Amino acid sequence: MRIAGALLLGTVVMSLHALAQQKTETTVYKVEFNIHDGSDLRAKAGRRYTILVLNNSKSVFKVGDRVPYSTGNALYTYLDTGVNIDCFAREVGDKLAMHAELDLSGVAPPEKRPPTSTPNPTVLQTKFVVDTVLNPGKPSVVASLDDPVSGRKFDVEATASKVN
Repeated sequence: MRIAGALLLGTVVMSLHALAQQKTETTVYKVEFNIHDGSDLRAKAGRRYTILVLNNSKSVFKVGDRVPYSTGNALYTYLDTGVNIDCFAREVGDKLAMHAELDLSGVAPPEKRPPTSTPNPTVLQTKFVVDTVLNPGKPSVVASLDDPVSGRKFDVEATASKVN
């Protein structure tokens, strides 16, 4: 009986020691994305989107419209357009490793849509998937696109700052 008790006590002590060593991560980062559209002269400063991300976690930012489109037989489904950002951040020493997916989309104006027999909208989409390491407090260009089809040029700059 003493051996079983000693084994049980040893297991409890080791479990408590393991729990004490686990560090609860509560560091929060503010990640700012500045998206420059070189083809839009009115938006020279770029458009800023800010998201708070808990260390070792994913945050989601969505702003825009839900556009209906027909899937047949009077059934409709919806497509999220606008700016959609998924951001995962993890501290690596004094830097921040970041995985981000940026989806910029909108409905093409009627004059730019191809002639079709369906009333469904034509969606223009630009998507960036970025894996990078950021120095907190320092802006970094994390993606750049020169689209020969649309003639648009995008630069995506990210800045991460520790909140707490």
